[in-house]
Amino acid sequence: MVVQAAAADDVFESNPQQARAALRRTEEAGRQALAELRGFLRTVRADGGANEAALQPTLDDVPRLTETMNQAGLAVTLLREGDGQVPPGVYRIVQEALTNTLRHARASSAQVLLDIDETQVRVRITDDGRGGAPGRGGGHGLVGMRERATLLGGTLYSGPRWDAAGFEVDARLPIREGS
Repeated sequence: MVVQAAAADDVFESNPQQARAALRRTEEAGRQALAELRGFLRTVRADGGANEAALQPTLDDVPRLTETMNQAGLAVTLLREGDGQVPPGVYRIVQEALTNTLRHARASSAQVLLDIDETQVRVRITDDGRGGAPGRGGGHGLVGMRERATLLGGTLYSGPRWDAAGFEVDARLPIREGS
Protein backbone atom coordinates (compact mmCIF):
# COMPACT_ATOMS: atom_id res chain seq x y z
CA MET A 1 0.00 0.00 0.00
CA VAL A 2 2.86 2.33 0.78
CA VAL A 3 4.33 1.78 -2.69
CA GLN A 4 0.97 2.51 -4.31
CA ALA A 5 0.51 5.68 -2.25
CA ALA A 6 4.03 6.85 -3.14
CA ALA A 7 3.34 6.20 -6.82
CA ALA A 8 0.13 8.25 -6.61
CA ASP A 9 2.01 11.10 -4.95
CA ASP A 10 4.73 11.03 -7.62
CA VAL A 11 2.27 11.50 -10.50
CA PHE A 12 -0.52 13.41 -8.73
CA GLU A 13 -0.08 16.65 -10.68
CA SER A 14 1.42 15.40 -13.93
CA ASN A 15 -0.95 12.47 -14.45
CA PRO A 16 -4.12 12.62 -12.33
CA GLN A 17 -5.63 9.56 -14.04
CA GLN A 18 -2.64 7.42 -13.09
CA ALA A 19 -2.74 8.84 -9.56
CA ARG A 20 -6.42 7.91 -9.24
CA ALA A 21 -5.66 4.38 -10.46
CA ALA A 22 -2.86 4.04 -7.90
CA LEU A 23 -5.19 5.27 -5.15
CA ARG A 24 -7.84 2.73 -6.20
CA ARG A 25 -5.21 -0.03 -5.99
CA THR A 26 -4.21 1.27 -2.56
CA GLU A 27 -7.82 1.09 -1.42
CA GLU A 28 -8.15 -2.43 -2.84
CA ALA A 29 -4.94 -3.54 -1.10
CA GLY A 30 -6.19 -2.02 2.17
CA ARG A 31 -9.51 -3.84 1.90
CA GLN A 32 -7.67 -7.09 1.14
CA ALA A 33 -5.36 -6.57 4.13
CA LEU A 34 -8.37 -5.99 6.38
CA ALA A 35 -10.04 -9.15 5.08
CA GLU A 36 -6.86 -11.14 5.72
CA LEU A 37 -6.58 -9.66 9.22
CA ARG A 38 -10.19 -10.59 9.97
CA GLY A 39 -9.50 -14.13 8.72
CA PHE A 40 -6.42 -14.30 10.91
CA LEU A 41 -8.40 -13.19 13.95
CA ARG A 42 -11.08 -15.80 13.25
CA THR A 43 -8.37 -18.46 13.05
CA VAL A 44 -6.77 -17.33 16.31
CA ARG A 45 -10.11 -17.31 18.10
CA ALA A 46 -11.14 -20.70 16.71
CA ASP A 47 -7.82 -22.40 17.52
CA GLY A 48 -7.19 -20.64 20.79
CA GLY A 49 -3.84 -19.66 19.25
CA ALA A 50 -2.38 -19.07 15.85
CA ASN A 51 -0.54 -21.67 13.81
CA GLU A 52 2.04 -19.26 12.42
CA ALA A 53 3.10 -21.48 9.51
CA ALA A 54 -0.49 -21.70 8.28
CA LEU A 55 -0.72 -17.90 8.23
CA GLN A 56 2.41 -17.25 6.16
CA PRO A 57 2.08 -16.59 2.44
CA THR A 58 3.39 -19.43 0.28
CA LEU A 59 4.55 -19.94 -3.29
CA ASP A 60 0.89 -20.22 -4.25
CA ASP A 61 0.58 -16.51 -3.36
CA VAL A 62 3.45 -15.38 -5.62
CA PRO A 63 1.27 -15.05 -8.77
CA ARG A 64 -1.02 -12.63 -6.93
CA LEU A 65 2.03 -10.67 -5.79
CA THR A 66 3.36 -10.43 -9.35
CA GLU A 67 -0.07 -9.28 -10.55
CA THR A 68 -0.07 -6.53 -7.92
CA MET A 69 3.35 -5.40 -9.15
CA ASN A 70 2.12 -5.47 -12.76
CA GLN A 71 -0.78 -3.21 -11.76
CA ALA A 72 1.67 -0.86 -10.07
CA GLY A 73 3.54 -0.43 -13.35
CA LEU A 74 6.34 -3.00 -13.08
CA ALA A 75 6.02 -5.69 -15.76
CA VAL A 76 6.83 -8.89 -13.85
CA THR A 77 7.32 -12.28 -15.47
CA LEU A 78 7.11 -15.38 -13.28
CA LEU A 79 8.93 -18.57 -14.28
CA ARG A 80 8.56 -21.66 -12.13
CA GLU A 81 10.60 -24.78 -12.82
CA GLY A 82 10.11 -27.94 -10.80
CA ASP A 83 7.73 -28.60 -7.98
CA GLY A 84 7.81 -29.59 -4.36
CA GLN A 85 7.73 -28.30 -0.82
CA VAL A 86 9.85 -25.22 -0.29
CA PRO A 87 11.03 -23.54 2.89
CA PRO A 88 8.79 -20.92 4.44
CA GLY A 89 10.03 -17.44 3.75
CA VAL A 90 10.56 -17.79 0.00
CA TYR A 91 7.51 -15.60 -0.62
CA ARG A 92 8.92 -12.85 1.62
CA ILE A 93 12.22 -12.80 -0.30
CA VAL A 94 10.34 -12.41 -3.59
CA GLN A 95 8.08 -9.75 -2.07
CA GLU A 96 10.96 -7.68 -0.70
CA ALA A 97 13.02 -7.94 -3.90
CA LEU A 98 10.09 -6.82 -6.08
CA THR A 99 9.21 -4.01 -3.69
CA ASN A 100 12.82 -2.79 -3.81
CA THR A 101 12.74 -2.96 -7.60
CA LEU A 102 9.55 -0.92 -7.76
CA ARG A 103 10.78 1.67 -5.27
CA HIS A 104 14.45 2.08 -6.13
CA ALA A 105 15.51 0.57 -9.45
CA ARG A 106 13.68 2.74 -11.98
CA ALA A 107 13.03 -0.53 -13.79
CA SER A 108 10.32 -1.22 -16.34
CA SER A 109 10.41 -5.00 -15.95
CA ALA A 110 11.47 -7.76 -13.60
CA GLN A 111 11.65 -11.53 -13.76
CA VAL A 112 11.11 -13.99 -10.92
CA LEU A 113 12.63 -17.44 -11.37
CA LEU A 114 11.67 -20.19 -8.93
CA ASP A 115 13.77 -23.27 -9.70
CA ILE A 116 12.87 -26.15 -7.39
CA ASP A 117 14.52 -29.55 -7.25
CA GLU A 118 14.76 -32.24 -4.59
CA THR A 119 17.58 -30.54 -2.67
CA GLN A 120 17.15 -26.79 -3.05
CA VAL A 121 15.08 -23.93 -4.33
CA ARG A 122 16.74 -21.15 -6.26
CA VAL A 123 14.95 -17.82 -6.14
CA ARG A 124 16.34 -15.30 -8.63
CA ILE A 125 14.75 -11.90 -9.11
CA THR A 126 16.25 -9.69 -11.81
CA ASP A 127 15.29 -6.31 -13.18
CA ASP A 128 16.28 -3.99 -16.02
CA GLY A 129 16.78 -0.99 -13.78
CA ARG A 130 19.78 1.09 -12.95
CA GLY A 131 21.58 -1.62 -10.99
CA GLY A 132 23.61 -0.78 -7.94
CA ALA A 133 26.83 -1.46 -6.17
CA PRO A 134 27.57 -5.08 -5.25
CA GLY A 135 27.77 -6.05 -1.65
CA ARG A 136 25.65 -6.05 1.39
CA GLY A 137 23.45 -3.05 0.63
CA GLY A 138 22.55 -0.36 3.10
CA GLY A 139 18.82 -0.84 3.44
CA HIS A 140 16.89 -3.04 5.81
CA GLY A 141 15.29 -4.94 2.93
CA LEU A 142 18.50 -6.46 1.59
CA VAL A 143 19.76 -7.18 5.09
CA GLY A 144 16.44 -8.80 6.00
CA MET A 145 16.47 -10.99 2.89
CA ARG A 146 20.04 -12.08 3.63
CA GLU A 147 19.18 -12.85 7.26
CA ARG A 148 16.11 -14.84 6.19
CA ALA A 149 18.20 -16.88 3.72
CA THR A 150 20.85 -17.55 6.38
CA LEU A 151 18.22 -18.65 8.92
CA LEU A 152 16.90 -21.09 6.31
CA GLY A 153 20.41 -22.51 5.84
CA GLY A 154 20.94 -20.86 2.47
CA THR A 155 22.78 -18.03 0.79
CA LEU A 156 21.73 -14.80 -0.89
CA TYR A 157 23.58 -12.58 -3.34
CA SER A 158 22.36 -9.10 -4.20
CA GLY A 159 24.01 -6.72 -6.59
CA PRO A 160 24.41 -5.76 -10.24
CA ARG A 161 23.49 -8.40 -12.78
CA TRP A 162 26.42 -10.10 -14.47
CA ASP A 163 24.46 -10.96 -17.63
CA ALA A 164 22.73 -7.63 -18.39
CA ALA A 165 21.99 -4.17 -17.04
CA GLY A 166 20.03 -4.11 -13.82
CA PHE A 167 20.03 -5.66 -10.37
CA GLU A 168 19.54 -9.18 -9.11
CA VAL A 169 18.72 -11.02 -5.93
CA ASP A 170 19.75 -14.68 -6.08
CA ALA A 171 18.90 -16.92 -3.12
CA ARG A 172 19.64 -20.63 -2.83
CA LEU A 173 17.80 -22.35 -0.04
CA PRO A 174 18.02 -26.01 0.96
CA ILE A 175 14.87 -28.07 1.05
CA ARG A 176 14.61 -29.93 4.31
CA GLU A 177 12.25 -32.74 5.23
CA GLY A 178 8.91 -31.27 6.25
CA SER A 179 9.56 -27.86 4.63
